[in-house]
Amino acid sequence: MFDDPFHTEEFDEDNSIVEERFNITGSVTGLVNYALVTVSVVYRGDLIRIFSARDASPVEVQDYYEQFQKYLG
Repeated sequence: MFDDPFHTEEFDEDNSIVEERFNITGSVTGLVNYALVTVSVVYRGDLIRIFSARDASPVEVQDYYEQFQKYLG
């Protein structure tokens, strides 16, 4: 999902009390199809610490496809 060219990334202001957290939504491919997931992460130098991963919400899915449409022009 981190290599997904259409992924979206938003700063998570509500949960960035101690360190800056971000929510990234992108596709994860499987053997048969793909799924859109959202992960909460912290960047630490070259490392990415994942706090949680879940199915993308309807709003996150819409934001993802809007990003996809911008790419297509």
